Amino acid sequence: MSSDKLLPLVTAAIGVISAIVATIQAIRAARITASANIEIERMKADAERRKHALAIASQEVEPVAEALAQAWSDLQALKDFLSLVPRGSLDTRVRGAAAEASDRLASGYKTWGAKLPQSAARAWHDAKNASYIVAQLIDEQPHRRRAAEELQTRSEDIRQVLTEIQTVISVTLATLRDDQVRRLLEILS
Repeated sequence: MSSDKLLPLVTAAIGVISAIVATIQAIRAARITASANIEIERMKADAERRKHALAIASQEVEPVAEALAQAWSDLQALKDFLSLVPRGSLDTRVRGAAAEASDRLASGYKTWGAKLPQSAARAWHDAKNASYIVAQLIDEQPHRRRAAEELQTRSEDIRQVLTEIQTVISVTLATLRDDQVRRLLEILS
């Protein structure tokens, strides 16, 4: 064969080979694109699942955390009331604030007691009971000198118990938040 006839054959063969290689590359690119699209959809679904799991975890934890924070605040109000007892500064407004805190502790325990970790439920129950003692002494205090003396005598002991209960509630609250962060990290990983 002469080179005049060989050159078009080689050129045609190169063209056919190039077309075959281009077709193979196009098929590979289509497969890669399809695989990438599937992976992107899987990642979107996974992100949505994580977002949903976080929302559920937050729905479980946030109301309990808010209730514990309110209980801590109510305990502080009772402690503040008890700190006024030795000074004899028990006007009607102060008594009313202590009674409201006691009522909120009882109502909160009724609402949240079953949903709390055992240590916090027990502590809140003890706080409710201590608040009943304070409320009873508040109610009796204006009418009986003995009740006033008893409240004054017991106020420091009750304050100490309430402080210990606040500590348990604070630890429980911190644990709940730590657990929520851990869940979030698990969801994100």
